[in-house]
Amino acid sequence: MVEGLRAAGYDLPVPEGTFYLVPRSPIPDDMAFAARLAADGGSPFRVPPR
Repeated sequence: MVEGLRAAGYDLPVPEGTFYLVPRSPIPDDMAFAARLAADGGSPFRVPPR
């Protein structure tokens, strides 16, 4: 999953003992990223179109 998110443009560390992933948005403005997901009918579990 880590490699898949990295391939999609996310920056994230490899978890050390848990399954929780804390990726950094590929769009620097987190509010713009959330708005783009919402406008696209998206989900927090996918990457918005570029």
